Amino acid sequence: MTESKYGQRMSVFYCASGCDGNWVQVRFHHKNFAGERSDYAKPLKVMIEKYNSLYGKNAYEQDSEKVNAILMEDGRRIRHHKLMPEMSSSRKMK
Repeated sequence: MTESKYGQRMSVFYCASGCDGNWVQVRFHHKNFAGERSDYAKPLKVMIEKYNSLYGKNAYEQDSEKVNAILMEDGRRIRHHKLMPEMSSSRKMK
């Protein structure tokens, strides 16, 4: 992702307690919903190219298939969240 110069924040979390199985969350932050598509287009392509240059031809696709094969039944979830300051506490948002 560093090579792709992804312009937004990316976070990775894992659940260490109270989880039903092994859970990892990868979060991609976008300026807004419209930005989601444009944020992924070029950075994803660059990231895949860099991954393949490091690990070999078609490595990204092969490794993605391996990950998909070991995921729990509902293991690849996509959730969209939107900050709504008017529904947040009275603290000023930075």
